[in-house]
Amino acid sequence: MKKPKIRFSLDESFTKAFPEPERSIRFVPKWFKRLKEDFNKEGHVFRSVKACIPFLDVMQSGFIIPAWCDFQFEIIKPIEVYVHGLADPVAVVNPRIGLKPEFKLGATLQDGTIISRIEQGKIPKLFFTNVAPQGWPHDSSSYNHTFHPTTQVDGLNITKIFPSNVVVNKFNSPWFIKTPKGYSCYFKNPPNVFDRKIELFEAIVDTDNYFDNTVNFPFVCREEKEGIFYIEQGEPLVHVFPFKRETLDKEVGNFDRSTDTAKKMHGIMSFADRNRYKKHFWSKTREK
Repeated sequence: MKKPKIRFSLDESFTKAFPEPERSIRFVPKWFKRLKEDFNKEGHVFRSVKACIPFLDVMQSGFIIPAWCDFQFEIIKPIEVYVHGLADPVAVVNPRIGLKPEFKLGATLQDGTIISRIEQGKIPKLFFTNVAPQGWPHDSSSYNHTFHPTTQVDGLNITKIFPSNVVVNKFNSPWFIKTPKGYSCYFKNPPNVFDRKIELFEAIVDTDNYFDNTVNFPFVCREEKEGIFYIEQGEPLVHVFPFKRETLDKEVGNFDRSTDTAKKMHGIMSFADRNRYKKHFWSKTREK
């Protein structure tokens, strides 16, 4: 029986090769690589999380889509445009780009509102300022500024939780992804990476049916400090976890500690053997 495969494809119009998606184990966080399995503190030897198989398993399951180009972000105090009768600005503008001609004090906008004031904002905002990669089949402007309005996540109150976000920005992926019948993909943040300045909105896509279009990745920025930061080409960007769609029924009951299997489990876990989970319970079927 053939092993199921996930297929990542690029549009033929691309003229530059991008870093390919790879198995997640190749993108283990640097902090984890540096960590020792045992450490000595005040004369006592302790095991670190590096010895924890379940912790490692999540980092070696699935695939990682690396950043296909360098992404540049700038957090800077914006220009804000206000109209009579509204407390919130009707436009939050990157000062590096400047205002559109129609944004003038006293001007009437298309909806009939009148601009009452234009000022520098007090809270720094994120602007997605990288240039489209070579071979991108769309113009650079649409690539730079693809986003969702915050009204699509209105209940989240996103600008209060993440003050630097004006919109929900989105990575426009070049990858078409296809899985075998009955398989979907869970798209999520790379596991156990704790210093990322962005956070993806996680989602599941039925990639056995939806494969003739790319999957894009909305995100929010956690960083609030003014300045420029980057995600470099090749850095882990998205964790792709393919899984077979199945529905499990729920059952709730009492746990019986008197059974033979429960007693055996208790006995094994009482041993001093530090690798007891790996030896007795671990399924060695992870993708590597």
